[in-house]
Amino acid sequence: MSASVSPTTRYYHAAQAGAELAAATLWAALWLANGYFTVSFLSALGIAWWWGCLAHLVISLIEQHLWRSRRRSAYPLVIAVGTLDVYTSAFGLLSLFAAWGVPLDGFVLLGAVTVLAEGIAIAPEPQLVDHLVAIRRYVRGR
Repeated sequence: MSASVSPTTRYYHAAQAGAELAAATLWAALWLANGYFTVSFLSALGIAWWWGCLAHLVISLIEQHLWRSRRRSAYPLVIAVGTLDVYTSAFGLLSLFAAWGVPLDGFVLLGAVTVLAEGIAIAPEPQLVDHLVAIRRYVRGR
C-alpha cells in the first residue's frame, strides 16, 4: 500500500482483513474439528493418532482436488473417501450430542447430523483458502 493512500482506505483494508481473518479462523476450527473426529474414530479402531492426522490430510487433498482431474477412475476413490469423512464426522457429532445429553433417537436428528457432518467434511478447505487469499489482497492494498 502506498503512502498516499488515505487513512479511511487503510482503515477499510485493515477492517476487511480482520473480518477475513475472523472468518478464516472459524473455517479452520471446523476443519480441525473434522480432523479431530477422523483421528478419534481411527484411534477407537486401534490406529495410531498420527496415522489419523495423516489420514485427515490425505482425505482433504483427495476430496478437494482429485475429482478435478475428471478421470472417471478417480471418482470411486473420491466417493469412498468422502463417505468415510462424513461418517467419521457424523459419528463424532453423535458422540458429542450424546455427551451433552441430547436423545439420539429420531430421523430428523440423524438427518441434521448428517448434513452438519457433510458441511464440516467438505466446506472448510475451500472457504479457508478463499479467506486467506482475500486477507493477502487486503494486506497488499488491492
